[in-house]
Amino acid sequence: ASETTREDVIALVELRLGVESEGAALAAKRRTDAQLAEIQGAALAYETAAGAEQAPAAADYAFHLAIARATGNAYIEELTEYLGPLIIPRMRVSLTSAGTFGDRDLSNSRTEHRAILAALAASDPEAARAAMLAHLGRTLELLKGAPPASEGA
Repeated sequence: ASETTREDVIALVELRLGVESEGAALAAKRRTDAQLAEIQGAALAYETAAGAEQAPAAADYAFHLAIARATGNAYIEELTEYLGPLIIPRMRVSLTSAGTFGDRDLSNSRTEHRAILAALAASDPEAARAAMLAHLGRTLELLKGAPPASEGA
């Protein structure tokens, strides 16, 4: 397998930005209680891994995949299944070692996951879309080397 470059990661996050923000809005409208419970479980696993300073990549992927499942759209779910293993672990591993991501990023990600979860629980499509855009948008800014939008907020 060829090494994933920073440009590859940026391109994939740009794709995820569109798909997953719309997906979050659909999930807020369509999710079942069982699907919400799955998303909550994945969010908790992410919190636990991040809090223990373990690599939370698998839990991060599970969270995003559970949201994709809750859209009720097989194409969004399949695309997330295809992209997830390609992008999330490699992004965390290759860029964490380069010093791009750190404790502040994990803290921000946990806060952003909570905002997404709250919007899904409230069945609020606009809030879910905005929360996912904020989450992936900040990731994109980090990758591009710009200061995070939430810096100092």
